[in-house]
Amino acid sequence: MSSIPREKFVLEGEKDNAYLDCPLSIGMGQTISQPFMVALMTQCLSLKGSETVLEVGTGS
Repeated sequence: MSSIPREKFVLEGEKDNAYLDCPLSIGMGQTISQPFMVALMTQCLSLKGSETVLEVGTGS
């Protein structure tokens, strides 16, 4: 997850907070997910290591 440039997905005023473990506003009343929650959901999948995961819109 650290390879994802979160600052590209948040409002200009939130860029300093992009890597905090909290949801952030992306405008229009929507948020980008808290990193811990994305990690927890992915962990619950019990992946073996060869899979690819695409998380789309679960936090917005």
